[in-house]
Amino acid sequence: MDAHSFVARNFAHLYVVGGRQHSDVAKRQRGRKEMNLHKDAKRFLIFEKSYWNYFLELEKQLLTTRRYVAFDVANYKTYSMEYLKLIEAVCSEIDVVGKEIAHQIDPSFDVSDNSSTIQKWWYIIQDWYSEENVEPIKMLDELEFSPWDGYRIEEFVDKRGAKRLRLAESSKTPYWWTSYNKVKHNRTLDDPETQEQYFHRANLGNLCHAFSALYLLEKKYMKSVGRAEEYNRCQKSELFEREKPAFFVDENGYWCQYIDD
Repeated sequence: MDAHSFVARNFAHLYVVGGRQHSDVAKRQRGRKEMNLHKDAKRFLIFEKSYWNYFLELEKQLLTTRRYVAFDVANYKTYSMEYLKLIEAVCSEIDVVGKEIAHQIDPSFDVSDNSSTIQKWWYIIQDWYSEENVEPIKMLDELEFSPWDGYRIEEFVDKRGAKRLRLAESSKTPYWWTSYNKVKHNRTLDDPETQEQYFHRANLGNLCHAFSALYLLEKKYMKSVGRAEEYNRCQKSELFEREKPAFFVDENGYWCQYIDD
């Protein structure tokens, strides 16, 4: 058996593990406005140039820090000015991308409304995001993250009869997002959990969670609006899309092909 007996296949390491749409999600969606996401080459190209390419630039900046701090669980609490700069940039981009996706799902959502919090845009996109099992995601094939796991927003009517949003029961805002806001607004104050300044939350662990959150939002959107040829031609993420080799040599010296499980 040799390599010529096989046909090479492209095994780009996609973030989607697969999985079926859960029945509870399907029930919720039947009561919602039909989502305004469909295959659209022009929309894909605009998103790629405006958002995905910026993600890749941010990723390059993170990867340069590997020369000084290893990407390892043992270093998750390591903090620095460089991590501070990156976590503010990445989380700001999460807010921008989240609003853009919310607007495309529900055109009545105003992306220019500066009062729109993460709860407002997440409430609109959360069912779309939950259609497939995309978490956990692996960084560099080693570190595992579930940045949006368990985050759910619900609508309720307050005492005055106004519709408002709140965290669903047993849900809480992702720790990395709370940390971003503490670093942004209160970095010199003391964190009651650690008795250290909130600046210490500008650390590798929170930054990696933020990167994985942004990656999942962008890739899921690109998969929603892009066709296979558009999706596959895009430059891959070095953090999350490490490609498998097409062939390997077994213990008997034969060329064998990797099979996608």
